Amino acid sequence: MGRRKKHPPEDLESCAMVCTLRLIDKKWALLVIAELLEHEEGLTFSEIQRKILERTGEKISPSVLSSTLVHLENNSVVHRRVLAEQRPIRVNYTLTDLGNKLIYVLALLKSWGLHWGQKTNKFCKAGECKHKQIPLIPIEKIQHLFDEFNSTHEHES
Repeated sequence: MGRRKKHPPEDLESCAMVCTLRLIDKKWALLVIAELLEHEEGLTFSEIQRKILERTGEKISPSVLSSTLVHLENNSVVHRRVLAEQRPIRVNYTLTDLGNKLIYVLALLKSWGLHWGQKTNKFCKAGECKHKQIPLIPIEKIQHLFDEFNSTHEHES
């Protein structure tokens, strides 16, 4: 049997979808982003830990959360602000303008998750989602937007 050809790394690095997936591929990255979307004023490290525990029932270790926040900060998604005027010194995390735009990606994921849950009788129920800032867009509406976009851009190909 033949093996699949591997794509050269430069091909992957030039793919916007692969780059995006690499940005959010850390286990907790999407949940950290979702929590920061819910709290525009930002959250401290311990607040992020607590919020994720409350929503998922899983505890994120300090080293993993730190690694995730550094990864998101290094990629211009999260802004880290040291609040030195407070004692003890606190660090507040907020989303950058670029990070805030991930709400569109999360809205699509949330909508697809509900659609998938309905089609497969799985556990995904949008009414139980605690991320209220992330809109739920009916999958049919998303499909309609894509169809409309494709039909208006067919002549450009």
